[in-house]
Amino acid sequence: YDTDEVLCVSIHQFPGFPGTGKLGAVGRGKGEGYTVNVPLRKGHGDGDFLCILHFLVRPLARAYQPEIILVPCGFDLWLHDRLAEMRVSAEGYGLMTALLADIAAEVCGGRIAFVMEGGYSAEGIRECGLRVLQSLCRPSPSNLEPLQKVAADNPGRLGALKKAIEIHRSNWEVLK
Repeated sequence: YDTDEVLCVSIHQFPGFPGTGKLGAVGRGKGEGYTVNVPLRKGHGDGDFLCILHFLVRPLARAYQPEIILVPCGFDLWLHDRLAEMRVSAEGYGLMTALLADIAAEVCGGRIAFVMEGGYSAEGIRECGLRVLQSLCRPSPSNLEPLQKVAADNPGRLGALKKAIEIHRSNWEVLK
């Protein structure tokens, strides 16, 4: 939070426990601008998350040029999870993984690591985890061309993305 040695992007349901991750929490001191929160209200799905990765995370990764991308991969976004209220499908997890792997290939020689986090459904962990692993094992990422159509079809759903970009424009030239 107070260093520029790590760029942290958090895409999460908000509000929720423990109440951190507000849009305006951007880091402090040397770390100002290196914490990027994208708090989402309940109900966001595959297209929303893919757009955030494509239109926010990819440009930030290009600008930051990390040595590795570390993904804390929680499966509580799954559409049938008992606790969270997001609408991400197992296929969506696979597409997000493919997109992140593509970003890693572009900016850090493909160095990417996934760390399993939460999820409150054994079925969701199994289905989504399998899609993540399958995407990581493919020699090339899935066809991600539909992202432009998803963005065009869901302009009202991208309010959090637009706000995050607006907040971070002053810190990241690539977002201007």
